[in-house]
Amino acid sequence: MAHDLNPCGFCRSEAVHLHHAMSDDRSEGLFMAQVRCSVCGASGGRIYGDDVDIERDAVLIWNQICQRPNTPIEIIGRLNVNIFSLLMMTYIAAITFDAPALSRAAGYAMAGSFLAGVVMAGIISWRHWRTTSDSNSLTRSST
Repeated sequence: MAHDLNPCGFCRSEAVHLHHAMSDDRSEGLFMAQVRCSVCGASGGRIYGDDVDIERDAVLIWNQICQRPNTPIEIIGRLNVNIFSLLMMTYIAAITFDAPALSRAAGYAMAGSFLAGVVMAGIISWRHWRTTSDSNSLTRSST
């Protein structure tokens, strides 16, 4: 059964494959399906089940993740979210283990990461608004 897979949303590689295997954990289901990129290792969610629909679901999830090309600012924005999460965990661990210097440093880094995220969200929103308003004005003038 051939599947129409979008290119990888992270590295834009066409080397994307659907993996289907017997599940290691039988409580989840008999089979497991997942789409993975052979170049950067990105993957969609693992789908467990006992029927063939799990392949279709794995492909749908992958294609939703990789539905359009990512601009560099969007990739940096996703990376910033991951960095912020890591800093948050560091901050919580520092508070838990009573390390004031580490908690202060992690707190400042979180604030910087948050502000960078706000700026990137503004840039992405502005670019989306600009693209949408340009296409709306074109459709209004053509009708």
